[in-house]
Amino acid sequence: MPVDLCFVLGGSKRREVAALKTCLKKFPGVPIWISGPELTQDCLEICEQEGVDPELLRVDYRAIDTLSNFTTMCQDMYTGGFKKVAIITSRYHMKRARSIAAIIMPEFKLRYVPVGIVYQANEEKETILKVWRDQIRAYLWVYLRFDITNRILEWYHADRLNLVKEREENFSHYGIKAHVTQGQAQKQ
Repeated sequence: MPVDLCFVLGGSKRREVAALKTCLKKFPGVPIWISGPELTQDCLEICEQEGVDPELLRVDYRAIDTLSNFTTMCQDMYTGGFKKVAIITSRYHMKRARSIAAIIMPEFKLRYVPVGIVYQANEEKETILKVWRDQIRAYLWVYLRFDITNRILEWYHADRLNLVKEREENFSHYGIKAHVTQGQAQKQ
């Protein structure tokens, strides 16, 4: 079964540009959803240069960390009829992303294919503690239907939340739909 959605985990300008280029090269014509992005002008210009249909690109600012990349988007993927999703992030980040995907995505009958990218020469390795921490949070989300650490993260990552309004203006020029509602998606 071919991939029917590219899911880019945002958070780093260079990672997003590399991930977007990978999507366009490996999965032409497939919708691209970017979650929790820094979304630079570079990304928007690449889309315009490559002739990406704005209808195929979705930008979502609800996520503030790796777990919320999944908890805010998987319900939308499921209701959108997607079945197999390419998760695109850096190789160093992929271990944690896969561990979360393995817990959250089956709740929405979604399958995934990991696509690790290299965007810098000296990528650090994520610690196993970060992986375990987010696995525990993912299991708690499955059972409690919310992330108990969300309020702490919103305070800690306030800088990411403040970018939302600032970036909205970029989208109208390119015709890209942006979902800028903040907060956790709740499982139904």
